[in-house]
Amino acid sequence: MRRSYAARSTPHADSVVRTCQLLAQCYREADAIQRVVGGVRIPERTLKRRFKAATGSTFIDYVQNLRIEEAKRLLETTALNADEIGARVGYEDHSFFRKLFRRLTGVRPGEYRRLFQPVRGGALGPARPRHPGGERGGAPIPAGRQGRAVPGPRRA
Repeated sequence: MRRSYAARSTPHADSVVRTCQLLAQCYREADAIQRVVGGVRIPERTLKRRFKAATGSTFIDYVQNLRIEEAKRLLETTALNADEIGARVGYEDHSFFRKLFRRLTGVRPGEYRRLFQPVRGGALGPARPRHPGGERGGAPIPAGRQGRAVPGPRRA
């Protein structure tokens, strides 16, 4: 299971790693890692090795976790679509953002929103029906099929 690094409130004992925690302020930028590497004045490889030894996570994993945590927050509290959220948290490639989100959370961004948004009348407005004949349009449910469960595989 992945750790959440965004909530760390105490500074790290290693001054170099402590400097890296500034990533929490600039993680949305495409060159966030390069900015930190340039700011600590030690070789990039040494910095990455010390960071991993101190935190148990690679630099890129740390930045990706910060970005995905912010994306989750935006999915829960705004009506922005997944592409807009991906761009806001630092991903220009929408496809990569969606794949990474699913890999780290286990669900697609839209599914995450449905699971964690307020049930009714929350920040995103009233909940929408999830069946095809609902307010959003779509084909009506055929007569005789309403209220029936979808048949599953037969059991032996």
